[in-house]
Amino acid sequence: MAAFGSVSTTVLYVGSDGDVVERAVSLLDENSEAAAVTAVPEITDALAAVTESRADCVVSEYDLPDGTATDLVARLREEDPALPILVLTEEADHAAESVEAGATDALTTEMATASEELLAGRIEGALGHGGAAETPMTGRQYRTLIEHAEDIVTVVAPDGTIEYQSPSVERILGWDPGELVGEYVFNFVHPDDREAMRGRFIDLTDQQGTVIEGVTFRFKRADGSWAWVETVGSNRKDTTVGGYVFNSREITERRERERELERYETVVEAIPDEVYTLDDQGVITSVVPPAGRDSTVAGYEPDELVGEPVSTVMEDDDIATAESLIRKLLTGDGTRGCFEMTLVTKSGARIPFENHVAVLPSDDGFRGTVGILRNIADTSASEQ
Repeated sequence: MAAFGSVSTTVLYVGSDGDVVERAVSLLDENSEAAAVTAVPEITDALAAVTESRADCVVSEYDLPDGTATDLVARLREEDPALPILVLTEEADHAAESVEAGATDALTTEMATASEELLAGRIEGALGHGGAAETPMTGRQYRTLIEHAEDIVTVVAPDGTIEYQSPSVERILGWDPGELVGEYVFNFVHPDDREAMRGRFIDLTDQQGTVIEGVTFRFKRADGSWAWVETVGSNRKDTTVGGYVFNSREITERRERERELERYETVVEAIPDEVYTLDDQGVITSVVPPAGRDSTVAGYEPDELVGEPVSTVMEDDDIATAESLIRKLLTGDGTRGCFEMTLVTKSGARIPFENHVAVLPSDDGFRGTVGILRNIADTSASEQ
């Protein structure tokens, strides 16, 4: 390694944005040219740079285009067990994984961005010239970070039994962590989700470094009810972890909102009248044709109208009537209203419709309207 303070000291940054590292390196010595930063985007480039002896210290983002920092650390350790490696990561458990994989140190991106002096101290410590530098976190400290994480961290053995369960499972799902350790994890997965989750687990066991993400399923709470969770899993069987790591968060409320939205959309699609929404500038934001129709009552495909002004299908006098009604609604004169209008079709025909309008609720004031168009051509004809 080059002596710290010499112009030949190079910090190799692996990732997409090395600005914060460059600023931190400039703080390492009174002479900002004492250490230089070389940036490369991927693991392959980093390995080549280190092989060519162009790096005295490596600072890497966790997520890289061709892998993760743990992959990079494993490759670098094969070539140079003593090379200083610092990992910057968004997640505390990723920091722990990086250290367990052989990184000299790891730091959250949030902390590095908030304090360039802290990052400079960590780089200096990694380089081995840290008399005044802060002491890097130990594996025990990373374990503490995991145990205080908001999400649930679970380590599952190859046979499917739970080897480690973070304390957050008690706050979120009601289980004492010790109750789950040693249990078969799929016994706590909802029967309707169990086979699919076993399949994803098999996918995860294929090879070291495999990751599954965005997987949602129901997990049993201690009181017997079911919570929806979303999880990211990674294969760490061949590391010191010796199993499969899952980082999960509860999304029950989000799922309920999604189901409510699905029910609402189903109801809207079954309405025999056309439903539309406008933004606060009178631009069409959505159109749902009457049940059983693919095109709108004006003869357009829905996508043809979205993004167009309402004047595409309404005459000026009717727009003025609608604006007057909306102003009354906004002043508290009722929550919905109705007026008759003439719809201008794609072919140029004019058809009488009844337009039922309501103002879309918003904490920030008026954000648009929702309306239902009911064809009254037959009614008008019979009245005449």
